[in-house]
This record gives sequence, structure tokens and C-alpha cells, in this order.
Amino acid sequence: MKNKKISPKELIGYIIAGLFALFGLSLMITHTVGVYMPGLNIENAIAVAEANLVTKLNIGLDFLGWGIVFLSIGVIIALIVLLTVAKKVDLEVEKNQRRAQRLGQLRGK
Repeated sequence: MKNKKISPKELIGYIIAGLFALFGLSLMITHTVGVYMPGLNIENAIAVAEANLVTKLNIGLDFLGWGIVFLSIGVIIALIVLLTVAKKVDLEVEKNQRRAQRLGQLRGK
């Protein structure tokens, strides 16, 4: 099959999914750096930011939890884009196969 160009809608979907995944991954890395940062004390800026986030939002998710949520959202968006594009390509291939079969039958008569 020929290489198809990526449509603008597909590209935008991949970019949005990548941004969500990248943001989630950066939150998870920030959490890991904050946990293993030397000098674990009250002045650890990342630990203070995580504590403030948990208290302000009244949700028990720290940077690691939010990172997993955003990474999951990015993966789900990417899967939706991939599945819709695959369905569209499958329909196009089937249409071309039916057309080729009809043309073959007409020529055979």
C-alpha cells in the first residue's frame, strides 16, 4: 500500500495526545526528583508544591497521581485517533478492492 500523508486533523490529534502524555511524564519525573532530592526537609520546594496541590484541590492526588492521569488521557486520545484513522483506511481499501473486482468482472465478459 502507498504511504499516505497524515491529515491535519490526525496531526493535531497526535500533537494534543503527545502534549498530554509529555505533561503527565514531566509531573511523574518531578515527583520522583522531589522524593529522592537530597536534603529531604521542610524546605524541599517540590515536596512543598505537592503538599500545597493536595490541600488546595482537596483531592488525594500528588504529582505522581496527576502524572498518571494526564499520561492516561494522552494515551486514550492517541488510541482514539489511531482507531479512527485505521477504520477510515480499512474502508478505503475495501472500496478499492470492490472497485477492482467489478472492473475485473466487466472486462471478463
